[in-house]
Amino acid sequence: MSFAIKMQGIADKLLNKFDERESGNKIQLQKLSEAVFDELLAEMVVPKRPLVDLIGVAVPYSQGLVDGNTIQSGDIKLTVTSDVEPLAQDKVIVDGVEYSIISIAPYAYTGKDKTIAYAIQIRN
Repeated sequence: MSFAIKMQGIADKLLNKFDERESGNKIQLQKLSEAVFDELLAEMVVPKRPLVDLIGVAVPYSQGLVDGNTIQSGDIKLTVTSDVEPLAQDKVIVDGVEYSIISIAPYAYTGKDKTIAYAIQIRN
């Protein structure tokens, strides 16, 4: 078993333990859906985006990190398990509020090994 896989297991356990939300569906990822051709309507339609539950912790950035450009007041940092790979065009829903993904930083042992967790910057 590689070191990265062991670290992923530890990260998953910690994120599950410190997930302060009472229900597992308080942080959700809304995956991007691609348009498909509907033969009945004879036009391209975008299906409803599927929601995927995420396990993790959401914390606001400290005021010392807010620079007005890269990090703005109200931005939130999510640390989530690596079960689902987030993409920049996806949306994140935290406690019923939809946020856009600003940046995604995977935590990986060597940068190319198995991803241990994701740090996601989101903005309303």
